[in-house]
Amino acid sequence: MKKILYIILCFSFVQSVIAQKSRAEKQFDSKGYGVYLEMQNKEDIGQLDRSTLIRMAKSSRKTGDSRSAEKLYGILIEQEDNEPLHHLYYAKALQTNGRYLDARNHFRICDEQLQEKANGKPYDQRAKLGWDACNQIAELRSIGPVELNNEAGLNSPNLEFSPMYYQGGILFVSTRNKTERKDRWLNDNYMDLYYSKKRAEGNFEKPELFADELNTELHEGPSVFSRDEKTIYFTRNDFYKGKRGKSKDGTTKLNLYMADLVSGEWTNEREFPFNKADVDQAHPALTKDEMILVFASNEKGGYGGMDLWASKLEKGAWQKPVNLGSRINTPGDEVFPFIHEDGTLFFASNGWSSLGGLDIFMATQVYNHPDSLWEFPFNIGSPINSSADDFGLIINKDKNEGYYASSRDGGSGEDDIYHFKIKGGLDGVAPLPSMNIDVCIYDDDSRLRLLNAKVIVKRDAELEERPVESVTNEYGYTTCKLRLGDPYFIEVTREGYFTISDYFIMPKEVDGLDEYCIGLTRDATVALTEELVVANSPQKKIYSTTEIPPANYVYDLSISLPATHVIGRVINEAYGKPLPRASVILLNRCTGEELVMEVADNGAFGFPLECGCEYVVKSKKNKFIGDKQIISLLTEEDCNKGIDLELKMQPDFDRLGNSFALNTNNNNNNNNPNYNTSNNNNNTSNNNNNNNNNNNSNSNTNKATEKPIEEGDVIELKSIFYDYDKWNIRLDAASDLKELVLIMNKYPSMEVELSSHTDARGSNAYNRTLAEKRAVSAKAYLVEKGIATNRIKAVGYGEDRLKNKCKFCSESDHQENRRTEVLITKFEKAE
Repeated sequence: MKKILYIILCFSFVQSVIAQKSRAEKQFDSKGYGVYLEMQNKEDIGQLDRSTLIRMAKSSRKTGDSRSAEKLYGILIEQEDNEPLHHLYYAKALQTNGRYLDARNHFRICDEQLQEKANGKPYDQRAKLGWDACNQIAELRSIGPVELNNEAGLNSPNLEFSPMYYQGGILFVSTRNKTERKDRWLNDNYMDLYYSKKRAEGNFEKPELFADELNTELHEGPSVFSRDEKTIYFTRNDFYKGKRGKSKDGTTKLNLYMADLVSGEWTNEREFPFNKADVDQAHPALTKDEMILVFASNEKGGYGGMDLWASKLEKGAWQKPVNLGSRINTPGDEVFPFIHEDGTLFFASNGWSSLGGLDIFMATQVYNHPDSLWEFPFNIGSPINSSADDFGLIINKDKNEGYYASSRDGGSGEDDIYHFKIKGGLDGVAPLPSMNIDVCIYDDDSRLRLLNAKVIVKRDAELEERPVESVTNEYGYTTCKLRLGDPYFIEVTREGYFTISDYFIMPKEVDGLDEYCIGLTRDATVALTEELVVANSPQKKIYSTTEIPPANYVYDLSISLPATHVIGRVINEAYGKPLPRASVILLNRCTGEELVMEVADNGAFGFPLECGCEYVVKSKKNKFIGDKQIISLLTEEDCNKGIDLELKMQPDFDRLGNSFALNTNNNNNNNNPNYNTSNNNNNTSNNNNNNNNNNNSNSNTNKATEKPIEEGDVIELKSIFYDYDKWNIRLDAASDLKELVLIMNKYPSMEVELSSHTDARGSNAYNRTLAEKRAVSAKAYLVEKGIATNRIKAVGYGEDRLKNKCKFCSESDHQENRRTEVLITKFEKAE
């Protein structure tokens, strides 16, 4: 960014110095930071008074001069200045200048001071995020082989940034055009749009000013085009129809505009309908279908600095923008978005973990999440990112080549445009984000959770990494942070049980995956000595029987809740009736506090809420699958009103031992509340005393309905299980197949279609392939047990035959879709 111009001022007359100082302070007060710095005497900075040092430090930070900012904030701290934010800005300057160890120390000091001031209340998290980033520098340097070149044909000694594809060339922003008036903030020329055609040889023609009809005397900036390149969405200072707007603080903000290409000229210029004189709105980006416009704004209701917002196009009109939420935005700045045609969101941020300054991040598109269009942002690493500012990335269809801007050393001047090529494409080399997952440990025979089991997790990687050890809590689980898509070895040990080593691949998509469970087998030769003391009871237990924490809150139906609250009911979805004696847990994401209550006999619950926080509401009950929903009260419009929720719970028939069930509706089980837990996420063994089910072979009746078995019936196999991402049948989890063997031996005329189904997470092709392998594996099991191969047809439908097509799917919704079924295609009744 902009470097300070060192100018020696004359001190011949005291009066002239005072007058000069007064003029300089006026420039600072009106945000003329670049001009203010040019007017200051920098010969002996250490002798300047504190207020001048603060103004100079802020001006250096605002103009992007990290070297001067480091020096100035360092002097303030040396003078025993205890302002926490000075440590924050000093740390950010150190980080940008590549001094990560020193930066980490000052991020820590700032965070400790802010925590102390907050006294248990929510506080500014920027220092904590910076500290985390400095601890992950090695991880952020892992993008892989990249060819990186400065596009000298586009760059000048001035600013060049925000490239955008257009008509076989590049549209970009530059301050190379010399004008009489200058921007006082940067003390530089105003920005204009330039275009350069790319030659067949790969280099660029001389850049020319783009579209005189769109240029004004103020800034024109980052832009995006419609797919047919006949509509442009662009950034400009608040200047419309010859009239310049001004905010309350006297500055002219950035706004968004649109124009159409008609007969070779840009015309029909119009404002984005939600432009405001007092709010910056800039850097537009469009989704492939052109139905969502994402942009940067400092609108109220955000998380601090510039946030990313989105507006949807409905019936030809842009709707009120919504904030992309805390999954994307931070207390820092999120700016310069670009949306790839596959839905991936690229943006720059100095709030998430970065190498320094602005770094470029990728985020995954989410189609079924009620709170966010994108989530899981992660740093794409170096060498694209550096300790300097890196931003404004665009990338081609194959994600292996593109352009972006950087202020790193070695360029043509200030911010320059760089071209990059990634061997194999960005998806193949960029690390996926890390996410928390609960690893639960249970007794393989009783199915009860085990506390004090030692869990050792080691990533299966070439690099030597230290294993992470933890112990399961009183609810039988421990939380582990694993990187999406990566394989792990998980070793579990506990006194009185055989040690087990498991190989687990963290899914690339974890929506709805709450935990991964591993069963342990008792070693009868070892006596158990370690026991869990149960509160208020002289008895002792070896393991916990529930994951439900004790109630600590009571909702009195006769007392009104405050204006901001949540009320609702817990419903047994299988019967559509209230579910009494269920527990509802309210987690406050601001404070981490949990309120737990037992619902009333009619399933009712209620909690008071506070504005400015997000909440998670979860329902739990033994032998039922819980539901959870998220409440966001981060904006004023969400507050001061009641929220009504309905939490739907499904009976967990696996734990009830109800394993083998038939459905005689003949309509793909659409009305059957039973479901199976074999899936492409997480499957564990379940014995469930299935020996009691062998009597099914004694008659040709459906034990679930007591109706005769008929051709066209569908048998849902509820106790057939697979390990994660595998398709071989586990010997301890094939009880239903054993029963199917008995039935088919009883009725030699029976022929079946054996089908495997997954939920809708993951790609359709992947799910279909995995389902086919599982169906074939199940068929092989039956053939091995003596069933003729011509009596069995194996089909993998993947996600083609979902039982429900939920938009915002709970885990119970996903489990309903994951199943293995047997369609009876031929059956002659016994005489």
